[in-house]
Amino acid sequence: MAEIRILLIFLFLNGALAADPLKCIGKYYFPEDETTFNILKRNISDIQYVNRAERPTESRIINTGRTIFMDFSYSSDNAPILTNGPFGEEKYQFKFIYFHWLPADISRMTNIFMEMHMIFINTRYSNYDEASKKHLGVVMIAVRHVNRGIMHSNGYYEYLKNFQKANEDLRLNATDTPTIFELAFSTKLYNLYVGKSTFPYDEVCSADVIWMEHSYVSNISPKEMQYFRDLKANDGKPLMSKTVVRSSPNSAIYKAVNVFVYEQKGFSVESFKGFDRSSVGTRCLKTFNIIIVLISLVFGINMI
Repeated sequence: MAEIRILLIFLFLNGALAADPLKCIGKYYFPEDETTFNILKRNISDIQYVNRAERPTESRIINTGRTIFMDFSYSSDNAPILTNGPFGEEKYQFKFIYFHWLPADISRMTNIFMEMHMIFINTRYSNYDEASKKHLGVVMIAVRHVNRGIMHSNGYYEYLKNFQKANEDLRLNATDTPTIFELAFSTKLYNLYVGKSTFPYDEVCSADVIWMEHSYVSNISPKEMQYFRDLKANDGKPLMSKTVVRSSPNSAIYKAVNVFVYEQKGFSVESFKGFDRSSVGTRCLKTFNIIIVLISLVFGINMI
């Protein structure tokens, strides 16, 4: 009888704790004007962007069947680093870029076509896999893309025509590879909060990450939008249909502001004192605790 109860508990947990994206949080989605959020303005010292203009020795762009993944190689000690500002003395090293497809309803609501996410890992850790399992081990910079009818092209999205099918890739040499800040300019205007990863290959309910959302949006032309729409997933469907669905965080959002401008208008701005993560990740924990209580009641086992 005991063996049957153990088996039932295992099957119950296996089903109940199966990855349910909506039971875990991800990120906020900001419209262009950011007016739908309660954002706390803070005096945050400038971020230091180390090696931001360093050109990679080579790069690789891959259609993984779920996203477009951009991997960069750097010579020793030349990889871009984020430090200071909200990160204090911690250092975060650039690792890769991927593109994030918004669910259709969110895209309509925000007018955002898609987002580019730039991944930096804390230099305490040797690789992304290790850092992604640590609290605040990863910084994710989000750059929103909007079609404003401007026939602007950054040139690099032209490469998308070379790997429209899943598992196709393209390798670029140092001459053709962009610096990461040619793809997304550094900025002093951004929103900060704690959430969780939307990288499609991470575990659901992964460790907390720092989201840094650039306040400016990147223009994308109709031609470039079509390049993205033509990309195919493993099943032959549009790659942009492979959305990563998560619930919104509950954490506070902090905006770095130009303190001089605010003080000239007679306003004072509090200094940034660190991240509020009191409600981050609690949904998964609450779900787990409820399941344990239910098991205790159903099977008469003291598990608490």
